[in-house]
Amino acid sequence: MENVNTLFTGGISDKEAFFSLFYEEEGFLSDLGKSARRREVPVIRPEMAQLLQLLLRLQRPRRILEVGTAVAYSALLMSRFLPADGKLLTIERNPIMQREAEENLTAAKTWLADQARGDEPSAGQPERVQPDKIELLCGDAARLLPELKEPFDFIFLDSAKAQYIHFLPELVRLLTAGGLLVTDNVLQNGEIMVSRHLLPRRERTTHKRMREYLRAVGIHPQLTTHYFGLADGATVSIKKD
Repeated sequence: MENVNTLFTGGISDKEAFFSLFYEEEGFLSDLGKSARRREVPVIRPEMAQLLQLLLRLQRPRRILEVGTAVAYSALLMSRFLPADGKLLTIERNPIMQREAEENLTAAKTWLADQARGDEPSAGQPERVQPDKIELLCGDAARLLPELKEPFDFIFLDSAKAQYIHFLPELVRLLTAGGLLVTDNVLQNGEIMVSRHLLPRRERTTHKRMREYLRAVGIHPQLTTHYFGLADGATVSIKKD
C-alpha cells in the first residue's frame, strides 16, 4: 500500500489510493471491480463500498436484498458480512448482466476452492466472499418484489433510478423493523440539484421521479432517513419499530 505522504499529488489515482487505506478488497473482489470499471460497467464506488462495509459490520443482517445486481460485485461484497445462516437475494432485469453475474458467482466459488488449499485468512484480513449464500433472480423488480414474502434486515437499492419511487412501497413492506434501506446514486451526477427544465428532455422523467423518491423517503411515516454526501450521493433509511 502506498505511503500516505505520497497520496495527495493530484489526480483520480491518488484519490483511489487514499480510499484504499480504509477499504480492503480481497483478491477476487479486487479483480472483479477493476475489470468492471475498466469496461465502464457500473459498480459501486469505493466511497459507497466503505459505507456499506460500515453499515453491514454494525448491523450484521441475516437476510439482505439487493435490487440491481449488474456483475454481482456489490452482492459479493455484501456477502462477506453474512452469518452462517445468512442469505442474500439479488434481482437483475438485464439478461446479459444476469449471465455475467452468474459467471462471476461461479468464478468466486472456484477462487474460494483454490484459496482453501492454503491457510485460513488471519486476523486483520478482509472477510472472504460467500457466493454460496447468494441467490440471483432475473426479471423486473416491479413484478418480483410483490412475490417475496420473507422480510429482509438490509436492502440495497441500486438499479433503474426512475423506478425507485415505484419500488418503495414493496421495499418498506419487506424491511424488518430496525432494518436499513440503502439507496445509491441519488444525486444523479449532481443533476438532482438543478431544475429539470435545464436537462435534456430524455432525462427529465428520471429527474422528476428521483426527486419524488427523495421526498417520499424523507417524509415516510415508517422511515427515518439520512443523506450521505459521498460518491454520487446515498440515503440510509431506518424502518421505525
